[in-house]
Amino acid sequence: MLFNDEGETAEESVQQVEVEVKDVGQIFSDLQAGANVTKTQSLKANDKLSSRGVMITGSGFIIEKSQFNQVELEVQFAYLNARDFMQSSRQVRALDFFGMDAEEAQQRYPKAYQLILERVKPERDASRNSSLRKNWWIFERPRPELRAALKGLKQYIATVETSKHRIFIFIDKDVLADNKLLAIALEDAYFLGTLSSKIHVNWALACGAQLGPTPVYAKSSCFDPFPFPDPTSAQKQKIRELGERLDAHRKKVQSQSPDVTITGMYNLLEKLKAGQPFTDADRIYNDKALVSTLKQIHDELDAAVLDAYGWEQNISNEEILNRLVALNAERAVEERNGLIRWLRPEYQAPTQTSAQMTLAGITDTEEIITVPVEQKTWPKTPKDQLAAIRDLLRTTSTEWTAEQVAAQFKGASRQKKTITQHLESLEWFGILLSRSQDGISRWHYAELRIAG
Repeated sequence: MLFNDEGETAEESVQQVEVEVKDVGQIFSDLQAGANVTKTQSLKANDKLSSRGVMITGSGFIIEKSQFNQVELEVQFAYLNARDFMQSSRQVRALDFFGMDAEEAQQRYPKAYQLILERVKPERDASRNSSLRKNWWIFERPRPELRAALKGLKQYIATVETSKHRIFIFIDKDVLADNKLLAIALEDAYFLGTLSSKIHVNWALACGAQLGPTPVYAKSSCFDPFPFPDPTSAQKQKIRELGERLDAHRKKVQSQSPDVTITGMYNLLEKLKAGQPFTDADRIYNDKALVSTLKQIHDELDAAVLDAYGWEQNISNEEILNRLVALNAERAVEERNGLIRWLRPEYQAPTQTSAQMTLAGITDTEEIITVPVEQKTWPKTPKDQLAAIRDLLRTTSTEWTAEQVAAQFKGASRQKKTITQHLESLEWFGILLSRSQDGISRWHYAELRIAG
């Protein structure tokens, strides 16, 4: 029999221990507790917008400043890899013949062609990859899908795939991002602000992978399933302004002090947030990098994004994850019912009519709710119509206008008055709740909580 230091048996000792029981959410097969981020689903709303950057495979494609004037400018593009992004840019360019066969490249840009012929082809000829040998003058992964997504944009968002700090920055549309960067084809600073908030950063840390101790931002698990908030126009504008301010602040600091890096800024920001005392070197760096101001911007951004979700300002990181997982599931149900909150509807849903995209006065600064590909048949009897509306609204906490309800049913486009009466009847019975904004009435299922 085993005794502890006080002469008690193990059984007697255990009986005297006070156990504190906490609600830790679900406990999974790996014995980890909390939000089950492994069950999240990719959302159509985020589809076609993110991609890893180009995979060059051949250092000969890269030229330095001294070579810029030696070859044609039309095929030179600024090029950023992870080190350029987080530390200091090498100010190099890549020669890109995307969309051209070898003969066209040689005829149109003979100087650049010869440089690639001399510097890249010998390396490619020795490759076991037949595709690399055959297409030696172009990148291994030129990312046509990313190029299509960036068409028409002035800038896009990028982040380093594997990094201690999760940073999102605007990059000019003509800059080629390396394969170790994730490019997101969104130019609105509202999205940059939301992605830069602690809400998304915590999500990315929980959903992403790990390369040793370093977090990895994976497109499929971090961006594709992320449920963006459903803000009012005023909330969205506030986040947009803070996103612009954040991006401009960092770029201005680096332009004025070239020795300041993104890594250095966020290392010091982490120390500042933790309340750790600054050394003399920290104070000198803070004076150059303006990290205290950076913290203020991030704090305001976090508050604005929490407000857009309709969540409390003192919410814990664990609860943020729980609610994001729940919101992801809710959005997935919406999408199965044909409601998709496209982030860039003009690119992601180009066949949608303007009438569909302006249902109930929705503007281009708000998420778009679409007509499903297969509309349900509008019932003939009032009783069945009421049941159909009730069943539609209780699948999601989304707020609906009469026009949006009508768009879900075949043959209901001219039934707005009838649908409005049905919505009001369901509200009278306590099944739905409503609110009016900008002269437009919106209803939601009474038992479901609406953020904000």
